[in-house]
Parts: sequence; C-alpha cells; structure tokens
Amino acid sequence: MFDGAALGEYYLNGAFVSELVWKSLSTADYVSPIFTTFYILSDVGNILLFNQSDALLLTRFTRATKKLLSWQTTAGSFDLTDYRATWYGLLAAYRILNDTAYLDAAEAGAQWFIKNAVSTGRWLGVCDDTYLERDFNMAHAVGALLQLYGLTGTTAYLDAAIRTAQFYTLHIFNHPQVDASVKKSAGAAIQDWQMSQVGLNFENAGYGGSVDYHGPITISSHAGLFVRIYEHTQDELFLELARTAARGRDAYVQGNTGGSSYPWHGWWHIGWLKDYFISLAHMLSDGKIRFPQGFMTSKVGSHVPYGFKSCTIYGNAVDLWQPRGLVNIGGSANVDWFTARSTDGRKLFVVLLNELASAATVTMTLDPRALMASEVATWGTATALAGSVTRSGSNTWLVSVASEGLSVVEIPTMFAADPLGPAFRSYTVNGTSTAPTVSWSYWIAVESWVEWAVPGSGVWTSMLSSTNYTFSTTLDLGDVTASQVKVRIATKSGSNAGVSAATYWTVN
Repeated sequence: MFDGAALGEYYLNGAFVSELVWKSLSTADYVSPIFTTFYILSDVGNILLFNQSDALLLTRFTRATKKLLSWQTTAGSFDLTDYRATWYGLLAAYRILNDTAYLDAAEAGAQWFIKNAVSTGRWLGVCDDTYLERDFNMAHAVGALLQLYGLTGTTAYLDAAIRTAQFYTLHIFNHPQVDASVKKSAGAAIQDWQMSQVGLNFENAGYGGSVDYHGPITISSHAGLFVRIYEHTQDELFLELARTAARGRDAYVQGNTGGSSYPWHGWWHIGWLKDYFISLAHMLSDGKIRFPQGFMTSKVGSHVPYGFKSCTIYGNAVDLWQPRGLVNIGGSANVDWFTARSTDGRKLFVVLLNELASAATVTMTLDPRALMASEVATWGTATALAGSVTRSGSNTWLVSVASEGLSVVEIPTMFAADPLGPAFRSYTVNGTSTAPTVSWSYWIAVESWVEWAVPGSGVWTSMLSSTNYTFSTTLDLGDVTASQVKVRIATKSGSNAGVSAATYWTVN
C-alpha cells in the first residue's frame, strides 16, 4: 500500500521500517521517495495497465503520484541529492493518468539526473548509500531513459541511456571461457556451462551484498534491456552480453527453491526470460513483432512485463497467449519460443528463436487440448511469416530457424467442445482402499465433481460439485463388494460439459 511504501520497505516488530533499520545497519528510519516509485507507481502501475477499472488501486496510485510530485524539487531532483531515476514514477503516472504535468515533471527529473549523475558518474544506491547501486539503480536508469525517449523522441534521453548502459557493462561478471569439462558440486557431476557465471550481473553490490564469501547471487535481468540498447547502437557487445546472460540459464531452474536461493532466485526468472524473448524477436524481425512494455519494478531487476495490451506480429493484431503444455519443441534445446493468438481468436502464432550460431530444424508439436480450456483445436494450413515450416503430422510440424535467427509460424485454428473437459493440471488418487481421496486441479476455474462406479454396472455415483481451480474429495467405499471401482472427473464450463477418462481403484 502507498502508506507502507512511504513509511518503510520492510515489516519489523509491528511496523514498516527502512531497509537499513531492518538490517540493523542504521538507526535512521528514513525511506526515500524511490520506494514510492518502485512499490506503488511501478508495481501498482503494472496492475493498472491490465485493469484500469480497479477503483481502489487507482485511488492509491493517484495519491502516490501527487505525493511524489510534491517531493520533487524545483530543480527536478529529490531528497539526498538523488542520483537515481526516482523520476521514473512520474513517467508511470503520465502513462496511467494521461496528465502531461507528470510527463513534464519526469522530463525535469531526467534532465537533472543526466546533468548530475550520468555526466559525472555519480550514483546513489537504492538504500541511500552504496547498496543496490548498479543493479537496481544504474540498469533501472537505462530502462527509464529509454522509455522516456520512446515517449518524447528527445535524443538526449537516448544518448544518456546508451552512456549509462556502457558504464553498466563494466559490472558484468568476467569468468574463464566455458569448455566441455565436467565439475563436481556437492558430489554431483555438473557441466562447466551449468556453473559458469559469464555475462551475469550480481543481485546486489556495495560494501556488502551478494558477491561475497557465501557465493554470489547472480541475475540475467539486463538481457532484454541490452538487446534494446543494441538495436539503438548496433554495438555487438550489448547483444553478445545479452545472449551470454540468457543462454543455458534454464539449467538454473530446479523448481521453486525459495525467494533468494542461488541460483534459482525465485520468481524473477520468468520475467527476464519473457523480456529477453520479446526484445530479441523485435530486433530480429526489424520491428515487425512489437509488444508494448510495462513498467520496470527494479527492486527485482530491470526487465519489463508485457501482455496488458494487444500488439502486432507481422501486421496481425495479437494478444500474448501461452497456455501451459501447448508447445513442445524437439530436436534442439537451443530453440526457444513464445506464442500469441490473434485478437479474433482464429489464429495461433508461434515465434521460435535460435540461440545457436548455426541453423536448426526442430519438430514443433502442439497439444490440441491445451490452447483453450474445455475445447479441442484443429489446425489449418500453417504459414511461415519468417523461416520455413512443413507439416509432418496431425499435430506436428518441421520448422527451420536460421543461425541466431527467428521463425514465425501462423496457424489457423478451429474449435470443438472437449468431451474430456479441460486438461488436468494435476490428478491423483491416494489413501486407504475404502476411503481414497481424489485430488485434481485445472488451469482455470470450473465447476467439477467426482463420479465413481463399479465396472460393468453402468451406474455412476456423483459427489457434490463445486467451482474452483483445485478440488479434493474423499470417497466412502465401505459398502462396495467389488474388487475395483472406476473413478472419473466431470466438469461443466459454460455450455461445455465433459467427463475425463476413468481410472481404476482397488477396493478389495
């Protein structure tokens, strides 16, 4: 909430406090204006991009914009001689509220920042000292200046973004070149590329931080940002650093190991990946793939969100649409992808990105039950808008992708009701023989219930229904004399009704 952001970043002993107090580094309980930029104008601003009809959040957001504007000095800066892009919150305010007073204030802040920080090399960490200086300030400033340039067309902002990005490259990790050797970690054999931190940035730095004797927490959130800088400069260093930060980092994803456990580092991973993919697709398509950017929430990296507004793929109006399990790419682990649907729902677009410096041909398989819940898709004739595509089966295609290039496949889609209902997210039957618990879940909210029957009887017993994403029902089979029962899940979603394939449970 706004009051919390203004009063403190962390909660301690029943109250919000500054990070320095929370970490026992200082008794000064001061919270600088940049936290209002981060936690309200960026975070809440992103929510409002997806849903501007949320009256409560809009009220909180508007209150915060007025407060941040009141804190700005006539020179354009904020408290503590603020060598940070705190003014970025005013840019977010302009985009959400469409009031040019906020754009004017953002420009005043940017001009002060360029003169006093970018041109002098002076920076202030997010915690009002050297903490979180480069990652959450410098990279944030690059993205803020780029977005301001995009809104105004003023080249001074672009020039400052490039200069700041060049400085930021000095804080990317250099390590020995990756080779084919195998190393040991906690007794497990690990490929050299799985452990390398070449091209990564530290999660935070200063007189303390993540780069210490505990081992660094490193991140790749600058990857998409560096692709965008490359587009403006054609400086290969930025593109190489972006690709180096992204390639092979899927080896880091070992499940949710917690908010800040190396090397997974929580929920940030999907954010920078999507930013990198979309930025790379924009660059490789010469701007024919274009998605509006959301706001950087730079206390968790310099990447930006997408998907709040329709966009274009080679002239087609589309929405980002990527259901779990829809696409499987076989033949190369180095070809990444993302998907979108035309705004009229009649076409699917698959964008494939080749991370290798050699051409690749992959098998693309689509699950017809995954595109729309409770419906089964059939596919029309695929067209390659970039690269080439050949159908190889009812749900498979061969797609060729150029060296470090992209292919874009457009596929017309038709739908029919799915007789099995929506695809499961999970389904288990466990417990004692006469009292098994059936647990299941979907990716959507749906009305659902369990049915069971003695094989051959043709009589199904229905349990109580409910509407949710996740479900659990315990069956009472104490009076069943048969050796087995059949169990299935029924659903109703709008006009579509479905029944899953039955599984068997041993009773006696």
